[in-house]
Amino acid sequence: MPKKGYKQTEEHKRKMSESKRGKRISSYGIFHSETKKCIICNNIFYPHYGDSIEQWRNRKFCSRECRYKSQIGKSSNIKGKHLSEEIKLKISKANKGKHPSEKTKLKMSEAGKGKFGENHSAWKGGKKLAKARYKASRRGLGHIYLNNCEQDGWVGHHLDYNYVMFIPEELHKSIWHSQKNIELMNKINDKVYEWFVKYYLRT
Repeated sequence: MPKKGYKQTEEHKRKMSESKRGKRISSYGIFHSETKKCIICNNIFYPHYGDSIEQWRNRKFCSRECRYKSQIGKSSNIKGKHLSEEIKLKISKANKGKHPSEKTKLKMSEAGKGKFGENHSAWKGGKKLAKARYKASRRGLGHIYLNNCEQDGWVGHHLDYNYVMFIPEELHKSIWHSQKNIELMNKINDKVYEWFVKYYLRT
């Protein structure tokens, strides 16, 4: 009979309780040490009776979710390691002559689109679109020049949304700045004013 919406009577509950009294679960009497706790959530995980002892001892996680959490943000095992020239040569020889077929290329392309391409939520259009957005934002600024570009290697620096001053490129790159960040704009502008006084008002 279907159980959806069915409520057990008190007598039925009592009979079920009495029928299960005195029965022991399969893991009764097994005491797990601290080493058999998940390293992520600290929950005890129980062995699967079918796996070998070695497989059980090598486990470190209580579930796949915990294993996945432990891998988030971790770098590759070879990060920071430098391969020798001999190993590089072996890898190069092993990969020479291997060319994926057009079908494989298409599969790789479709798989990449789902992760990092147009279908991904974090997709912002790539480098070309980002550069176009940057140029568009620059066009929206004013261009009231306060000085002339007297030397090669000078670039225009926007003191605000309207006024531009030509300064050396090294000075312009000395502090990363953005019109949206007032604190950084004040820092770079202070350095620009100091340079302006030394260069133009020197005696």
